[in-house]
This record gives sequence, structure tokens and C-alpha cells, in this order.
Amino acid sequence: MHHDMYLRSDAFDPLKFRELLISAIIMNDLPLPFVEYSGVRALFTYLREKVPIICRNTARADILKLYKREKSRMKCLLEETSGRICLTSDLWTSIATDGYLSLTTHFINKNWVLQKRILNFILMPPPHSGIELNNKINSLLIEWAIERKLFSVTLYNASANDTCVSLLRSHLSMKNAFPAKDPRYKLQFVGWSYKKLYGSHSHEFETVRIFFFSLHEEYASSRECGSSMLSPTKGQSGSHCDKKIQEEDMLEEFDVYEGDEYSMASRKSELEKYLDETRIDRKTELDILSYWKINGQRYPTVARMARDIISISL
Repeated sequence: MHHDMYLRSDAFDPLKFRELLISAIIMNDLPLPFVEYSGVRALFTYLREKVPIICRNTARADILKLYKREKSRMKCLLEETSGRICLTSDLWTSIATDGYLSLTTHFINKNWVLQKRILNFILMPPPHSGIELNNKINSLLIEWAIERKLFSVTLYNASANDTCVSLLRSHLSMKNAFPAKDPRYKLQFVGWSYKKLYGSHSHEFETVRIFFFSLHEEYASSRECGSSMLSPTKGQSGSHCDKKIQEEDMLEEFDVYEGDEYSMASRKSELEKYLDETRIDRKTELDILSYWKINGQRYPTVARMARDIISISL
């Protein structure tokens, strides 16, 4: 074998060849009759005398099978995502004036890596009204089974679409809270910015602060408990059981004492503890996703909030 040549097996996998052929058609936007071109078939036959040749109908069927398989994988990926999902959508008009709707999902996976996937690029016939646009997006959300995991929707072509904008009002108001999830800024930066914009006696910052804490309470109340309390073992009797009961009574009494003595210190929410912690220097180079991946155990609820908010595409 020549030193510039690679070792190559003579084994031929017809299924692999067919898969690569279908992938080439998709990636290079080739027409389906491509597989029937006489020159292409002559090339395939030269490379492999008995290579299986498919027709355009078989190529079409293979493309649909591949699409369904990849769509199923995408559904599983979205289902396994523990956080919420952000969407962006845009309307595009071709030279032939055909309208197309794109739907892209943004989310952070379990390894705290930002993901971006195109879910749909489909024909959107007129009228392109707010009602029709919302109906189409809602049907796609149901199709992907993510309507209950949605966190935000951003429409790029909604400047004159009052119907769509009204549905996004709650999402747009959350932009004010974004810097609070960066440990280099927190709420201090938000407060400073609002004083610069509205003056030191404005109520805008307090509105953002109240919303931010309300959002934390919502996340805290819906958090998934990872552990459960162990119940005492039944069937025990005698002095050993009485001793255990006495110990439990003493511990419960201590809990009441501890609660009375230190209630003020312990009443701080997880969000308050995070905000009270010293800010990281603003000039520090910081990967925000890596930060929350590391500190997720210290602030699990705040980390869940950060994961969903950071996913929003601006």
C-alpha cells in the first residue's frame, strides 16, 4: 500500500450507501430525479458494479422516514429537558410571494449548554394576521408537545401585529430582570440603571423587584423534591420504642426553640441569600452557564430561573 493512501476495507454496506445518498440529496438541495440521472448511475456502477440503484419514489420515501426519525429524536430531547423552552418565530416571503413560517427552539440542557434547534420551516398561506399566526404557532406547539413547557415566544415580524404583541407582553416585561442572574451585576445594576433613567424616587425599580421575587416564589412552590422524608419503621415495641419516642420529642422541642431563636436569620429566601452574596467583580471574564452549572446545588431554585431566562433569544 502506498504511504499516502489510507487503509480501506472492501466491505460494502448497501444500507450505508443509501443513507449517504439520501443525506447528500438533503444537504445539497438536489432534486429527487438526481438518483435517476444516467451520468450519476454510470458513476455509481463504475465505483461498484452491483450497487443498488433506487428511484425517485424510493428516495422520497427514505427522506420522509429520515424526517420522522429525527423528529422523534427531537421530541425526546425536548421531553427530557427539565427547564422551560423559549421560541423564536419569523415570517419569510419568497420571490414568488409564498409565505413561510419558521419556528426555532432555544433551551439549556442538563449540562448547562445552550441549545438551538429549528423545529419547523413551513408554508404559511395568507392571510398573515395575528390570529392566523397564533393559531399556526399553537398548533405547532401541540404537535411538538411543548405547549406546557413554554417560557417565551419572540416574533421578529410582529411590529404591526397587536394581537401577537399582546400575547407576548408578559414575556417582554421579564427583560428587566435579566442582569440579576449575572453574579457580576445582580439587582444593584438594575437599580442603578433605573435611577439613571427615571430618577431616584421612581417606582419602576420596585415594580421589577416585586416581579422578580414573585417569580422566585412561583419557581420555589413548583420545585421538584429530590428526596423524601423517611417514615419511622413500624412494628417496634418495648423500651427501645419508648426511648426512640422520647428522643423524637426532645428533637421536636429543640426544633421549636431553634425556630424561635433564629427565625429572622432563617427566613431569608434562597433568592435573598443569592442577592446578599458579594458580587463578582464586573471585569471578571465569566461563563454564565458554567457559573450556574457549578452553583446550581447552592441555589437550585435561582438556577432554574436563570436557566429559563437565559434561554430567551433577544
